Amino acid sequence: MVKFFNRASAKKGLPAGSPIYVGDSAPVKTEITFIQYNADRRPISTSLQPKNIQEQIKQLPTAGGWLHITGLQNAEVIHEVCEALEVHSLVIEDILNTEQISKIEFFPDYTLIITREPIMTARIDQVKLEQISFILKGNLLITFQKNHSNLLEQINNYLGHFITKALPLDSAHILYLMLDMIIDEHLAIVEQKGEELEAIEEVIIAGREDIQSKTLYLLKRDMLHLRKNIMGLHNIVDSLTHERATIIPKVPVIYLHDLRDHLLRILDSIDVHRELSKNILEIYMSSVNTKINETMKFLAVFAAIFIPLSFVTSFYGMNFPNFPFLQYEHAYVYVVSMMVGIAVGLLVYFRRKKWI
Repeated sequence: MVKFFNRASAKKGLPAGSPIYVGDSAPVKTEITFIQYNADRRPISTSLQPKNIQEQIKQLPTAGGWLHITGLQNAEVIHEVCEALEVHSLVIEDILNTEQISKIEFFPDYTLIITREPIMTARIDQVKLEQISFILKGNLLITFQKNHSNLLEQINNYLGHFITKALPLDSAHILYLMLDMIIDEHLAIVEQKGEELEAIEEVIIAGREDIQSKTLYLLKRDMLHLRKNIMGLHNIVDSLTHERATIIPKVPVIYLHDLRDHLLRILDSIDVHRELSKNILEIYMSSVNTKINETMKFLAVFAAIFIPLSFVTSFYGMNFPNFPFLQYEHAYVYVVSMMVGIAVGLLVYFRRKKWI
C-alpha cells in the first residue's frame, strides 16, 4: 500500500518541494505514454517504462509531441520525469498535490497549468472534480492525471472536428483542445444540474410530493464547486490570451476568445441556477411551514373542542355523594346532549370565522 496524505497540512515539517502525493483517495498505478500525430492526424503511441525513465525522456523526438502520465502512485518516477525536463521541484509538489486550485504559472522555458475536470460519479446528484496538470515546454506537452481515463480517446475524437482542421496540430493545439473539452464538460454538467433544479421546482410548486432538502444542498454545493473551478479557468484563459504571442502563438486569438465566451456563459448559468436553487429552497421551506401550520391548526381546533367537553366530564365526574342533578332519571342524556351541542356550536363558530 502506497502511503499518501489526505490533506496538504499533513506535510507539515517537510521541506518545500517534497514529491509526496496528496489526495482524497489512494493513488493508482503510474503509466506513461508518449503520443505523436502523423500527417493524417492519427496518433502514434509509445509506452514508456518507469525504469531508466530519464534516458527515455532524453531520447524523445525533438519535433515534440504529447507526454501523457496517468496515475500518481510512483512519485519517484514522476519526480525523475520532471527532473529530466528541468521542471522545478515546487512544480512537482503542486502536481502531486491533487487538492490544488486552478492556476497558471509562467516560467522562463515552460508554462504550468493546473485545473480540474468535472466527472459525474455513480450518484447522479454528485459531481467530482479531478485535477489535471499541464506543462507546455516548447514543442512538448506533458499532462498529469490522478486516475486513468479516456482522455486520449476524447482528444482523438476532437481531432475529427472540422474546426481543428484550421489549426496546426502541435502541443499548443492539443492544450487548447483539452481546455475546450474541460470547458464543454462543465457546460454539459451545469445544464444537467439546471434541468434537475427546474424539475424540482415544478414538483414543489405543483405540490405533488416532498423532496429531501439534502438534494437541494447537494445541488448548491456542486454549483459552488463548479463556479470556483470556472473562475480559475477564466483566469487561465485570460492569461493565455495576454501571453499568446510567446506561449501559444500558433493558436489564433479568436479561439481563445471563444473559450472565454463559453466560460462567461457557464458563469451566468451557474449564477442563475444558484439563485434558482435559493428560491426553490425558500419555496420548499415555505411549503413545509404551511403544512406544519395546517397540522397545528387542526390540532388546535381539535383541542379547542375537547377542552369544554373535558371540563363537563370532569365536573360531573366528581365523587360527591350529594351532587346536584344526579338524581334525575335522564341526567345522562341531558349532559351528553349538552356536550354534543357544545361541540357542534364550536365547529359552526370556527367555520364562520374561516378557521377551518
